[in-house]
Amino acid sequence: MRILSFKFLAAILATFAALQTGIVAANNDQLTGVHSEHHGLLSQHLHQKLNLTPELETQWQQLKEQQVAMRNSMRESHRHLRTEIDTEMVKPQPDLAAIDNAMNIAHEANYAAHKGFRQKMLAFYSALTPERQAVVINALKAKHRHANKWRKGHQFRE
Repeated sequence: MRILSFKFLAAILATFAALQTGIVAANNDQLTGVHSEHHGLLSQHLHQKLNLTPELETQWQQLKEQQVAMRNSMRESHRHLRTEIDTEMVKPQPDLAAIDNAMNIAHEANYAAHKGFRQKMLAFYSALTPERQAVVINALKAKHRHANKWRKGHQFRE
């Protein structure tokens, strides 16, 4: 049997811990509705500013439904992955390669879902008038500034 390096094991355990934290955060979003309604790109605030035509309104609502479905699917995927990891970690000799494989499968599925959704968002954006595109860009810039401000306050300190 091959001995796994400390770095590989640490990476597995760090990812496991991140998954645990991410699931708690995802569950809190689900309970509060904060993420999608106030902080996400498809926020109610942005929606009101865009003053969409009926056709664009239909597309907006479809995107919101797809966003919720994607988020719920990812949460379920994380729950499933967590169960797989928990099942392995109670064994006397956990199969870390199986955990790594399960994590890769989940990561690839989530990446594909995100990529597909981003493409739909870009198609929606391209259908907007230049004035509405400017509103979206301003919202993205504000979100970016807010995220950078948060990150600066939460950096690791030596």
